[in-house]
Amino acid sequence: MNKRILSLVVAGLIFIGGQTAITHANGKEIRNNDTIFRYDDQSPSYTGWFNNDFGEWYYIKDGRFVENEWVKDKGSWYYFDEYGNMISNTVKYIDGKDYIFGSNGAMVNKKGWIKLNLGQQGMWFYGKGDGTIKDQEWVKDAGKWYYLGGNGYQDYAGELTIGPADIGNKTYIFDQNGAMVEKKGWIKLWDSWYYGNGDGTMKYNQWIKEGNKWYFATYFDGLSQGGNIVTNGVFDVNEKCYIFDQNGAMIEKKGWIKVGDEWYYGNGDGTIKTGQWIKEYGKWYYLDYVYGDEIYMYGGNMIAGTSMYIDGMYYSFDGNGVCLNR
Repeated sequence: MNKRILSLVVAGLIFIGGQTAITHANGKEIRNNDTIFRYDDQSPSYTGWFNNDFGEWYYIKDGRFVENEWVKDKGSWYYFDEYGNMISNTVKYIDGKDYIFGSNGAMVNKKGWIKLNLGQQGMWFYGKGDGTIKDQEWVKDAGKWYYLGGNGYQDYAGELTIGPADIGNKTYIFDQNGAMVEKKGWIKLWDSWYYGNGDGTMKYNQWIKEGNKWYFATYFDGLSQGGNIVTNGVFDVNEKCYIFDQNGAMIEKKGWIKVGDEWYYGNGDGTIKTGQWIKEYGKWYYLDYVYGDEIYMYGGNMIAGTSMYIDGMYYSFDGNGVCLNR
């Protein structure tokens, strides 16, 4: 049961919340969900706004909480949920439509872009002019295309799509402002690189050759992860582990390769040794397995400065990766 802990004194009416009754001063009670009103026999039934100590707004009509209902006040529309709370700063699905409400709780009946104070930088929506918003729809504005509700993982219906998104069996890419990127070639979003096809879509889960260098765009999960170019690390493609430099180019070197702070051992064809021992100049080194999924992988590096359980035994390695007990 949602207990309303509120205080209100108006026109002789006192609301104290927490019980299930409306009680006259003479002791008579009128049941009304989980509320108590106390007033004298001359007090009218209260209609109007009030808020509790937590800043939550409610609306009472003829002495009863408005719940799952619209209220029009001074030309603006408001909606109250099943607990009587006023809806504000959000999008809510009501009777088959997505409505948008501002920070003051009033329904926003604007046609065009609407920003709500959600998340760290706010979220954008597109109003239809009647309080509802566009969802799963394209919008063209000032020569640029935008898509509302395209992120597979989203907190709110109709929020502006940013980054990669699956739409109609194609994977599109949108910049930080939500505009579709119609560029052929490299596209940088935040700290990641992608490769555009020139029509707003992008490459993913495939090799890309630029000049004489190879790059790999990871699998895109259809939600919000992946599709980026692998950089500064390793990635498994068709059960082979490849290594890429900080610019995303595959490293075709045979021997030791340093990427970031880690050492790897290349086979000369872009792949690296993993899960095996290497002996050099009479000393033993161990290359770890690769771990992860279709979007992010790690490992494959030389083990150093620690101990590790390998094939039924514990081995210790110094800071240079040399095994101390083999």
